[in-house]
Order: sequence, then structure tokens, then C-alpha cells
Amino acid sequence: MTDPRERTERGSPKRDVNGRVEHSTKVLRIPSRSLLVRRPPFRGHPQASFAVAFDDITERDDALVRESEYRFTPLSLGVVEDRDVDAIRERLAGPGKMSRVLRRPTVLLSYFTLRDLGPLLDAVRRSGLNQRATVYAGSYGANPRAEALVREEACLYAPMLALRNVLPSRLPPTATGRVAAGREAGRSFRDAIRSLPDAAESWQFDELSYRVASSRPAREFARGVLAGLLHGRAQDPDISGFVWLAARAFSLPLRPVDAELDAFWHVVDAAASHIVGEEFPPFVGDPAAAAHAEDAGRRALSAGGPIRRSLALRYMAGITPGYRLAPGLGGNVDGRSRTFVNRWRGRYLAARHGADVRSFAVFNFRFGNASPQVMNDVLRAIARAL
Repeated sequence: MTDPRERTERGSPKRDVNGRVEHSTKVLRIPSRSLLVRRPPFRGHPQASFAVAFDDITERDDALVRESEYRFTPLSLGVVEDRDVDAIRERLAGPGKMSRVLRRPTVLLSYFTLRDLGPLLDAVRRSGLNQRATVYAGSYGANPRAEALVREEACLYAPMLALRNVLPSRLPPTATGRVAAGREAGRSFRDAIRSLPDAAESWQFDELSYRVASSRPAREFARGVLAGLLHGRAQDPDISGFVWLAARAFSLPLRPVDAELDAFWHVVDAAASHIVGEEFPPFVGDPAAAAHAEDAGRRALSAGGPIRRSLALRYMAGITPGYRLAPGLGGNVDGRSRTFVNRWRGRYLAARHGADVRSFAVFNFRFGNASPQVMNDVLRAIARAL
């Protein structure tokens, strides 16, 4: 039933990269919905210092239905263009203050053993990364000892959930069942986070994989996992996190958006503080050319509709140190010298930064990548790129 306080306004249709007309929007002028408050991911976060009121909130035609299903209104639907929101925030904060805070880069350090976490955090300190960026660190599972070590180094803790560890071999037969099963998996991980001595500031989801990109049932399950990670249980605050995007799934944003993909992108948009593209090239040839090729995921997001474009603005380039030679990880496949690797990596990061990528993630500090010398080299390269 239509709310008598609601008035709709139709604008010109938007088209995605494939030429399909995306859903038109309607403008809600309902007093109870005129205040958009995005919950900050943790106490003291820059977003905690302001709340932005909008008289007109645009939503997709089916957003009210989705709100009842997922207990949230997708954030991108309640926000007009990013440049408009940034302008409002800067006016509230005063000239130049908030803009500098919001533009602070983010660095994510992912996948390590507890034994290697100490040397990794030593490398963070020696590189000066904390002075240049907000640094998160986390590996698979919620570990109180890892959390304590990360906090001692003034970093933020972001434990990781692997989709492959919770995706059942046989999914429920219905879409509703698949989303519900995924949601429970995400909530269970939030239970583990809640059991930590201090609440984690974020989480990582590994990953939007090729299976997620190619299989609707797997995508529906992943959608539920992300909703569960975002909301947790009834008593939990909403926490957004880092969503890893596999290179073999870079084409997912280019697919025409139907009802199922529309729901999927709305949940990704609400859950992801950052999209981390897995850029794991072999260290051969021209680093700038490799950087351009590995940018395919961000370009695909940028070519999509408004939600995917919003995700492109939250893109992080995810790299590997290069000394763990395993399928899909690229790196120093030709066994070149440390000098060559450092020079190649530095030019690659400079090319990504020159392409307006402001945040970086590093995945896999295991085996050859766990050497303190390698850790120092990688983090110093990122600090220089920033």
C-alpha cells in the first residue's frame, strides 16, 4: 500500500554498461525517513562526529521490501552523489578539516600466523605506515591474542571469514533458504567477534570468488553471509568490512542487473567499507602495463550503475609480497634479485597510486612472504607510494 505522505518523482532512466535501463528512483518525503545516520564502524571513527540530514532520500522502487527483509535501507540508496555528501560534511566540519580525515588512506594486512604477527607489526612501526594511513590487520578467524597484539601497535583488528569454509556442499533448494543459511553463517562469525575482549572494528570477507560470480545459488548464499556480517544479532551494532574481490570475478560488475543481482549489489554496497581487488600479477615485464591490466576490476565497477560506481570509489588494490609462489599469487616467478623485486613492486604501486588508488591491502604473509626482510620491503614500498 502506498504511504499517503509519499510523493514520487521520475527522472531520466539510467543505463548500465550494457545499455540496459536500470531501475528508476523515487523520492521519499517522509519525516521519519528524512534523517540518514550511517552508524560509524567503531567508537571514535571520523564518521561518528556527524550525522547528515537529507530532505529527499532516493530509493529504488523495491527498497522498502528489501528493508523489511534485511533490516536495513541500503546506504547508497539513502545517499545522493558522493560529491554532494562530501560537501555537506566539509561544511559541518569547517574548511579543510573533515576533507583531510576522510581522505586518509587505508592499509589492510591480511593472512599471517600468530608467530609471524609480531615481526609484521614491527615492520609497520619501522615503515611509519601508521603516520600515513589507518592500518588494519587480521587473519582467518577471530583470535584474542592477535587482537591484543594488533591493538598494542595502534592498529585496528579485522578478522577474516573464508566463504569456502562456510559454503555448504549442498545449498538449500530455495533462494530464501540460501540467503537465510548465509546470514546465519555471517551472524555466527559476528558471535566470535563479540566474544573478543574488545569489539573488533571491522572484518574481512574472503571472497567474491569465481563461483560467486558464475553461480546464482552461491551468490545468494554469499549475499546472506554479508548481511549477517554487517548486522550480526539483534543486540549487535552494524559493522561494515573489507570484501575481497577475486580476479576471476572482475567481470561480475559488468553483468546486466536483474532483480537478483540488484539485491546482491545493494547488500555488498551496505556491507563493504572497502572492496579489495586481488591484484596478484607476476613480477615480469612493464610494471605500469601490469598495473593497468590489474585495474580491470575497478574499471568494471566504475562502468556500472550508481551502486557499482560507489563501490569503485571504495576500491583498494590488494597485492602480495611476491615470494610465496603458488597458483594465482603471481610474484617473483622468475626468481629475480631482491633489488629487482623491490624496484618492480615500487613502480607497480606508484602506477596504481597515479591511477587514483589511494588505499592498499597486502595478502599472504606466509612461507617466503613471512621473512622480516620481505615484510619490511613491502610495507616501506607502500608507505612510499602513499
